[in-house]
This record gives sequence, structure tokens and C-alpha cells, in this order.
Amino acid sequence: MKNRGLHVGIIPDGSRRWGITNGKPPSWDGRESGEKAKEMIYHILENHPEITEITIWAMSTENFKRDYMDKKRVFDLVENLIDSMLEDKKSLKDRGIKVNFFGTKFDEVPQSLKDAIARSAEMNREHGEIRLNIGLGYGGKFEIVMAAANLAKKIHERSLFKKMTQISERMFEKFLMVPRSLDLIIRTGGERRLSGFMLYQAEYAELFFSDTLWPDFSTKEFDGIMEEFRQRDRRFGK
Repeated sequence: MKNRGLHVGIIPDGSRRWGITNGKPPSWDGRESGEKAKEMIYHILENHPEITEITIWAMSTENFKRDYMDKKRVFDLVENLIDSMLEDKKSLKDRGIKVNFFGTKFDEVPQSLKDAIARSAEMNREHGEIRLNIGLGYGGKFEIVMAAANLAKKIHERSLFKKMTQISERMFEKFLMVPRSLDLIIRTGGERRLSGFMLYQAEYAELFFSDTLWPDFSTKEFDGIMEEFRQRDRRFGK
């Protein structure tokens, strides 16, 4: 079986606090946060070939309840990130990156961001050696509930109850927004919790919590986390 490489999840927390600490006005566009995301993605691809899937949590379902300027800041930085990567000479296509946006709040996403998402999908639809998942309006509990509901609907539609003795994990995982298990999760910003991030996929993920606010999170710190990850004994409950 082909080695699929590592799947890294990133919770880029602390941008709002960084803006306050650095005296940014309420209208701050979050540019530094978007630039950090691009820097980190490219650094991973260039220096960590063992990583073949990256999942970044841009906004939770709860974040959609925040005030307009907070949401607009995230929408704008995601849109700018996409356009910047598409315009870069080392584009998504050249790097073999397949972008996958997931979440349940796309009806609340501005049209300009929807258009940017569509452009990225068109650019890299035939590529995909590396997967970049970006969560917008995502919540781990809701993902599990929706996966269960969609599986039940499919079973009912195909009248499979009489043919089935049990539902397998593999069958269930096909209905998740991001089916693949995580190998490690990095959360910046000082909080020591997952806050609902990919609860099913995080079962045996190694957890790393950084006190650094996201815009200040460095590639050197990321490399240090990867070095520590290599030293950990992953027994997967055995």
C-alpha cells in the first residue's frame, strides 16, 4: 500500500489578540494572518515532503456569530490567500496542490469569496498530490451528526438494511467532510483545547500547543514541533 504521508491540522489562533497587542485599528484587514498562512503552507511543501495533507481551520460555526468586521476580516484574508497563491509563479498547479474548502455555512460566505473558491477548484482539479483543506464554518460535532444522517439517508435510499449486518468505520468515514485521520494537530495562541476541531479525525493525533499568536508563529517553531513529533512513540492504543 502506498504511503500517504502525514496529515497535519492547524488551528491558527490568536490573530485578533495579535491585532490588539500591535495597536491595529478595528478595521484591520488581517493581512499578516493571511501572509503567515501562505508562508507556512509553502514552507511545509518545500521542507517537509513527508506531509501530504494540510488542514487549516479558518472559521468555526461559532465564529459566524461574531460581528461583521471580525467575519469580514477572515473572509478577506482567505480570499486574498487564494488569489495570492493563484497569481504566484509557484502556483497551486505547479506545486500539485488540490484545495478543498469544507464547512456548513457557505450560504453566508460573500460572493467574492465563493468566486475565489471556484477559481482555485478550476485551477487544480486535475492535480492533487498534496491536499490543502480549509475549514470555513466548520464544527466537529456537526460534521459527525451530518455524516451519520447522510449515511442513514443513503442506506434508506438503497434499501441496504437487509443486506447489512453492521456499519463499518470505513463506510462511515466516506461521509465526513475530511475523511482522513490526522497525525498531528498544532494550535497557536496559547489555548490548550481542540474546541471541536475534527473530533473524529483527531482520535490518535499528536497534539502540540504553542503560546505564540498566529501571525508571529515562525517556520522555525514549526520545524521544532516536527522534530518533537518524530521523537514521539505513537502506539495507537496498542
